[in-house]
Amino acid sequence: MVSLRSRGVLLAATALLGGGSLIAAVPATAVTHTVPAAALSGHVSEAQATAAERYWTPQRMREADAASGHAASDVAPQSVGHPKRVGKIFYHFGGKDLSCTGTVVTSGSRDSILTAGHCLVWHGLKVGNDMSVFVPAYYHGQAPYGKWGIKGWAVPEPWAMHQNPSYDYGVIHVKSHHHVRIQSVTGANPYWSHAGWSGRATLVGYPSKYNYSTICGPTPLSKKVINGHKPEYQFQCRGFTNGVSGSPVLIGPGNTLAGEGTVIGVLGGLREGGDPKKDGLTSYANRLDGDFDRFWTSHTR
Repeated sequence: MVSLRSRGVLLAATALLGGGSLIAAVPATAVTHTVPAAALSGHVSEAQATAAERYWTPQRMREADAASGHAASDVAPQSVGHPKRVGKIFYHFGGKDLSCTGTVVTSGSRDSILTAGHCLVWHGLKVGNDMSVFVPAYYHGQAPYGKWGIKGWAVPEPWAMHQNPSYDYGVIHVKSHHHVRIQSVTGANPYWSHAGWSGRATLVGYPSKYNYSTICGPTPLSKKVINGHKPEYQFQCRGFTNGVSGSPVLIGPGNTLAGEGTVIGVLGGLREGGDPKKDGLTSYANRLDGDFDRFWTSHTR
């Protein structure tokens, strides 16, 4: 199913493919409990990553916000302020300037950003890869902690090859600034695989309609059973629409309202995180599990 949460990506992909229906069937892949760390990955040259940092001027970043569709609700979401571990991923695809959300997560390479798989690969098309930057704490065209050009990325094969919603997550690696890696500048959130299904969590994301980060929560979590796939987190967020794909699901300890805490999930999966026309205010997120742990440790050394 198609999600309006990433409608800008879908429109661009359709234009690139020469038109056609925006509705695509998700294969009824059987539940996979163990998957190798195999992934589709790519690399960007240092020169290209630096060019991307120059390309994304304050004006282009502000205009990308308005270019990616419309929100399902007229209620403006609550501003978070400047969450330095969560940021906006800007990329150019299909002639459009688009965006997703990402968060700095603890890794051996100290340069790793967690986001949704469909922000990087959509039905075989490499989307958010070239001319891409990550801007932590983005706010109205400002980059208080710098613009970090993307130098590499990886997405699990079940998502890249089959759009299996249970593996709708990915990692991007950003270049260093003056030999300093991003984790030394912003800090990083740890993750926890196999967290429980109940309780409350906070999400921080960047709806494309707005020039600031927004918050959802603490919101109750529940378990969404999906036929043929792994279950996912289910929750309600007002104003969480286009651009929030890749938002972290956060729990304490830490100031989750400022985008700091432990990551237990990433917004995506079923209908790429939820379709406002089908799901209303309900959103979905992949729960981090053993498969994610193998993927992350293998691709962030």
